[in-house]
Amino acid sequence: MDCHRRLAPKFFAAGLAERSVKHLRKYFEGNLVPQINTLRIKAYIEMRLEEGAANATINRELSALKRMLSIGAK
Repeated sequence: MDCHRRLAPKFFAAGLAERSVKHLRKYFEGNLVPQINTLRIKAYIEMRLEEGAANATINRELSALKRMLSIGAK
């Protein structure tokens, strides 16, 4: 797998992004932007930790959320 990471980093990055969005969608789907507040995000973090997600994974997911909200604000 390490060999493949060197050959196709964009492919793996796209896969990570898709997985991040999958988890975010599962939790936040149906919420309006004003409903995504600090309490909801903290609850999301707790849920992901209980599911066994690594801190780095959660950070990537939160980065994806931040990016989505930034794009939506434009």
